[in-house]
Amino acid sequence: MSVSAVVSLVAALLVTTAAAAQQPRRLTPQELDGKTACVGKAVTFTDGKLDSSLLGTTLIVRTSNALAWAVAGVQVGYVVRTPGRTVPWATGKASARIPGGVEPGETREIRITLGMNVPRDLIEPVVVDVVAVDLVDPDGRQIVLADDTMSNAPKRSARPCS
Repeated sequence: MSVSAVVSLVAALLVTTAAAAQQPRRLTPQELDGKTACVGKAVTFTDGKLDSSLLGTTLIVRTSNALAWAVAGVQVGYVVRTPGRTVPWATGKASARIPGGVEPGETREIRITLGMNVPRDLIEPVVVDVVAVDLVDPDGRQIVLADDTMSNAPKRSARPCS
């Protein structure tokens, strides 16, 4: 092997190693379940309602933060359903930055744009169940970081979920 080939190989390994060092460690399934359960209890949602327009559907929901730090963004799982019906109208995940955040102990209304249009022929009453899947801390870091849909440069927060 020539010297230039060895130099190229070493350079490629260094770039790969540096890139791997910048990526956060994947959580084990147990760690992932624990963090997801924690964020689902620490930040809760009530009074979910939908606002549909030609531009799409927005979820409007009251958000309460029981953490010791402000929440700057959320990723939620949602189910749009009518009680008594077997099949929900819509299910999915959506993410949103929260301008001004939700401070510790605060409850405020936030808006999350859904990635889909919810059917307009819903049978009332409609219930929207919402649960937090991941949170963004004030520094822009995700708590669970199961995927990087909420961040351009995903990093896991060191803040405790308690």
